[in-house]
Amino acid sequence: MHQALGGDAALARLRERLRKRGLRLMLDFVPNHTGLDHPWVEDHPEYYIPGTEPDLVRSPENYTRVKRKRGDAIFAYGRDPYFSGWPDTLQLNYATPPRRRR
Repeated sequence: MHQALGGDAALARLRERLRKRGLRLMLDFVPNHTGLDHPWVEDHPEYYIPGTEPDLVRSPENYTRVKRKRGDAIFAYGRDPYFSGWPDTLQLNYATPPRRRR
Protein backbone atom coordinates (compact mmCIF):
# COMPACT_ATOMS: atom_id res chain seq x y z
CA MET A 1 0.00 0.00 0.00
CA HIS A 2 1.19 3.52 -0.77
CA GLN A 3 2.88 5.34 2.11
CA ALA A 4 0.48 8.29 1.77
CA LEU A 5 -2.29 5.88 2.76
CA GLY A 6 -0.39 4.51 5.74
CA GLY A 7 1.72 1.85 4.07
CA ASP A 8 1.66 -1.90 4.66
CA ALA A 9 1.19 -1.50 8.42
CA ALA A 10 -2.06 0.44 7.93
CA LEU A 11 -3.30 -2.18 5.49
CA ALA A 12 -2.54 -4.93 8.00
CA ARG A 13 -4.45 -3.05 10.73
CA LEU A 14 -7.42 -2.57 8.43
CA ARG A 15 -7.47 -6.24 7.50
CA GLU A 16 -7.34 -7.23 11.17
CA ARG A 17 -10.23 -4.91 12.06
CA LEU A 18 -12.26 -6.36 9.20
CA ARG A 19 -11.41 -9.93 10.24
CA LYS A 20 -12.67 -9.23 13.78
CA ARG A 21 -15.99 -8.18 12.26
CA GLY A 22 -16.22 -11.26 10.07
CA LEU A 23 -15.44 -9.29 6.93
CA ARG A 24 -12.80 -9.60 4.24
CA LEU A 25 -11.07 -7.04 2.09
CA MET A 26 -11.61 -7.11 -1.64
CA LEU A 27 -9.56 -4.80 -3.85
CA ASP A 28 -10.71 -3.64 -7.25
CA PHE A 29 -7.74 -2.80 -9.47
CA VAL A 30 -8.82 -0.78 -12.51
CA PRO A 31 -5.86 -0.24 -14.85
CA ASN A 32 -7.71 1.36 -17.76
CA HIS A 33 -8.42 4.81 -16.36
CA THR A 34 -7.35 7.38 -13.78
CA GLY A 35 -8.96 10.26 -11.96
CA LEU A 36 -9.13 13.69 -13.57
CA ASP A 37 -6.53 14.99 -11.13
CA HIS A 38 -3.93 12.25 -11.62
CA PRO A 39 -0.37 13.65 -12.01
CA TRP A 40 -0.08 12.04 -15.45
CA VAL A 41 -2.69 14.47 -16.79
CA GLU A 42 -0.12 17.22 -16.40
CA ASP A 43 3.12 15.26 -16.82
CA HIS A 44 2.19 12.60 -19.40
CA PRO A 45 -0.86 13.58 -21.46
CA GLU A 46 0.31 11.11 -24.10
CA TYR A 47 -0.82 8.31 -21.76
CA TYR A 48 -4.48 9.21 -22.39
CA ILE A 49 -6.85 8.88 -25.32
CA PRO A 50 -6.88 12.35 -26.86
CA GLY A 51 -9.96 14.06 -28.18
CA THR A 52 -10.62 16.94 -30.51
CA GLU A 53 -12.98 19.89 -30.50
CA PRO A 54 -15.31 18.03 -32.92
CA ASP A 55 -15.26 14.99 -30.56
CA LEU A 56 -16.24 17.19 -27.64
CA VAL A 57 -19.07 18.85 -29.60
CA ARG A 58 -20.34 15.59 -31.10
CA SER A 59 -20.03 13.47 -27.96
CA PRO A 60 -19.74 15.58 -24.78
CA GLU A 61 -20.75 12.57 -22.68
CA ASN A 62 -17.51 10.84 -23.74
CA TYR A 63 -14.96 13.69 -23.84
CA THR A 64 -13.92 16.53 -21.59
CA ARG A 65 -11.67 19.56 -21.64
CA VAL A 66 -9.07 19.40 -18.87
CA LYS A 67 -7.38 22.50 -17.49
CA ARG A 68 -3.62 21.96 -17.38
CA LYS A 69 -0.69 24.22 -16.46
CA ARG A 70 0.83 23.42 -19.85
CA GLY A 71 -2.38 24.24 -21.69
CA ASP A 72 -5.86 22.77 -21.82
CA ALA A 73 -6.37 19.40 -23.47
CA ILE A 74 -9.32 17.27 -24.51
CA PHE A 75 -9.35 13.66 -23.35
CA ALA A 76 -11.78 10.76 -23.48
CA TYR A 77 -13.59 9.86 -20.30
CA GLY A 78 -12.98 6.39 -18.95
CA ARG A 79 -15.84 4.18 -20.03
CA ASP A 80 -17.36 0.81 -20.64
CA PRO A 81 -18.03 0.25 -24.35
CA TYR A 82 -21.75 -0.16 -23.64
CA PHE A 83 -22.29 3.06 -21.67
CA SER A 84 -21.43 6.75 -21.78
CA GLY A 85 -18.19 7.94 -20.21
CA TRP A 86 -17.64 8.27 -16.48
CA PRO A 87 -17.18 12.02 -15.91
CA ASP A 88 -14.76 11.54 -13.01
CA THR A 89 -12.21 9.50 -14.99
CA LEU A 90 -9.93 9.70 -18.04
CA GLN A 91 -9.26 6.72 -20.32
CA LEU A 92 -5.67 5.49 -20.58
CA ASN A 93 -4.46 4.69 -24.08
CA TYR A 94 -2.80 1.28 -24.13
CA ALA A 95 -2.33 1.49 -27.89
CA THR A 96 0.65 3.82 -27.40
CA PRO A 97 4.17 2.51 -26.69
CA PRO A 98 4.60 4.45 -23.40
CA ARG A 99 1.57 2.70 -21.88
CA ARG A 100 2.64 -0.76 -23.05
CA ARG A 101 5.97 -0.47 -21.23
CA ARG A 102 4.41 0.19 -17.81
